[in-house]
Amino acid sequence: MIPKISKQIVREKYDRVMTAMRGEKPDGVPGLAALGHVMVPAAVFGIPFGELCKPENAKAFCDVSIASDLLLGWDVYHEGIPGAYAAIGQFGLGVPVMWTPHAGPLPRSSADVVCETVDELEKFEIPDYSRKEVYERDISIPLFVACNEYLAKEYGITTAWSHEGGSFNINAAALVGPERFYLWMKKEPDFAHKASDIAIEFAIRRAEYGIARVLEVIGNLPPPPLMGGGGIGNEVVSPEQWKEYFKPGYVRMWNKVKELGVGVLTHFCGDHTLNFRAGLHDDLPNIQTYQFSEFLNIKEIVDRYGKKYAISSNLDPGALIDKPASWVYEEAKSQILIGKELDKPFLLGSGCDISPQTPAGNLLALAKALKDYGLY
Repeated sequence: MIPKISKQIVREKYDRVMTAMRGEKPDGVPGLAALGHVMVPAAVFGIPFGELCKPENAKAFCDVSIASDLLLGWDVYHEGIPGAYAAIGQFGLGVPVMWTPHAGPLPRSSADVVCETVDELEKFEIPDYSRKEVYERDISIPLFVACNEYLAKEYGITTAWSHEGGSFNINAAALVGPERFYLWMKKEPDFAHKASDIAIEFAIRRAEYGIARVLEVIGNLPPPPLMGGGGIGNEVVSPEQWKEYFKPGYVRMWNKVKELGVGVLTHFCGDHTLNFRAGLHDDLPNIQTYQFSEFLNIKEIVDRYGKKYAISSNLDPGALIDKPASWVYEEAKSQILIGKELDKPFLLGSGCDISPQTPAGNLLALAKALKDYGLY
């Protein structure tokens, strides 16, 4: 059973996060939980995850997420809509997907692709989201719209879209198959660029449509940011390949959403260490908040970007499962104290999704560290 939720407390906790994302310091360091894209809230309240992700269940989805935040002592704000992360537009392409670590959802098999040949790629038409069957097949956009409509009316808040602003790179793999796409990058770069260009255009059109629909339902509230950064890191591609094939898509996508009045909360999932140290993220546009996954040391991140952007920290979600609560408390304390030295805001968060397997005591240890050391 979902407990009664205080709208005033929700608003106060939400405002703390949004103040930081605007580049202003709130009263304390916000706790920004990436709660397994509602897998943790679903586990807490015993509601099937798949049921929560249906657009018609947006009210339950939002209330369960908020109640989990309050129960675990975090601030109220979700980095993304789980259906968006699970679909990343591939339902819009009609491609069956499976989850892969640090690469997001990819086709279930080499047969589950849209285009098997260059010829088919040349003839591919980007899905038209104004068509009802395309819109509903995507799942994530209807859920994104329904959640924001409910949150705006009930609480006067919004939530970000985990569109994966770099979904073009994963969509490129969905179009032609990951093995084929990465092989083309090495041996047939013209074909790889073609697949990437189509995927970028698809991601932009999808974002334009989703954002437009949300703006229709949130009234005068500020538009929620787009969360993006992509799951393709240096485990898969070199810095040179990332710069050539993936970075241009971020630039195009994030400039486009800037035109729509929407900022970007980055989450660079996967190991971006080589890209980071090569400075490949330095000139990306329209950033509100920078976050990298747990592969990078937080001190290195704040030294590079802490004077210019709000920084969300990157506690290791694996360690949050395996380590004792005392370690979690000390690690959170260490990151909070580093962040409080910055001129720009700092948010305490995890480097990727917090697993449902994370002991409750460890999550409460994070909240205790925020309470003990988070106030400015």
